[in-house]
Amino acid sequence: MAKKKQSFEEALERLEEIVRNMEAGELTLDDTVKLYKEGVELASFCGGKLNDAVQQVNILSTTLDGQLEEKPFVNIEQTEEE
Repeated sequence: MAKKKQSFEEALERLEEIVRNMEAGELTLDDTVKLYKEGVELASFCGGKLNDAVQQVNILSTTLDGQLEEKPFVNIEQTEEE
C-alpha cells in the first residue's frame, strides 16, 4: 500500500514525537536506531520543504518613486554565515 503524502506539519509533529520517545530513554537499541533513521528522513523532508518555501517567498517593497518592487527573500542567517 502506498504511503499517504505527508504535509510539513505532519512530518514535524512525527519528528517531535520521535524526539520525545528517544529522550524518554525507554526504547530498545533496535527501536532507537529505527526511530533515529525515521527522524533523519523526516528532518531532511522538513528541511527540503522549508528551503522550497524560502525560494517562493518574495518581499514587496516600495521604491522611492512609489512603485512596488519585487525582491527575492534573503535569509538573514544565511547572509551572516557567508
